Amino acid sequence: MSMSGNLSRIVPTILAVIIGVLASMAAFTAVRQYTKNRSDAEFASLVHHRANLVEEGFSTAFFAIQSVGALYDTVGDVSAEQFAGFVDPLLRRFPTITALGWVPRVRESERTAFGQAARRLSRDFRITERSAQGVLREASGRESYFPVLLIQPRAGNEAAIGFDIYSNPIRRAAIDMARKTGETISTARIRLVQETGEQYSVLLIHPVFEKDRSLGHCGVSPLPYTASETLSSRPWPGLNLPA
Repeated sequence: MSMSGNLSRIVPTILAVIIGVLASMAAFTAVRQYTKNRSDAEFASLVHHRANLVEEGFSTAFFAIQSVGALYDTVGDVSAEQFAGFVDPLLRRFPTITALGWVPRVRESERTAFGQAARRLSRDFRITERSAQGVLREASGRESYFPVLLIQPRAGNEAAIGFDIYSNPIRRAAIDMARKTGETISTARIRLVQETGEQYSVLLIHPVFEKDRSLGHCGVSPLPYTASETLSSRPWPGLNLPA
């Protein structure tokens, strides 16, 4: 049999193989693109969902902290019992909020009398700051202090009581901005005094003024906000990536 005859018989087979390979490659490419598109869509959905949770968490936090501000604007001097009675329902209603507090402005001339009064609420109360090594110590003298006087829940936040948030440059910048604008301000990323792990948070600062604003600023209501608390407390759809 001639070579041309053999070639004529195997050409259809070769063509069939080539067509099959091309078809398989096309199918593989189509499936791969479909899988990528599906993964991209699922990832985009997950990111959007988490972003919505964080936004919702911030809205909740702003509502709560401004509610505390309104309490002080309305009542003025608030006792520890009144503070707890007002704040505890907010914490139960919004479980993503880890704490709410009251931080009065204390002038240097008021420090001794303030400390004596505060020790009626917390026996070992003292105004503290962090050393360069991160150790809590008694605050050095300065014109004004913003020590944490009240905080709910107290359990787990004991280390924050007495801490002068004005002693830290990041917190101080937010307080100064809140005092200047009268608006709720967020700090940059910080590590809370009461944080025992490696987690970072931001601190929302809401300014409270004397009823006669010409008398100046009387304190702030701080609220620590951690995005991971919001994300971990709410379910979200998983990202199902194909194998």
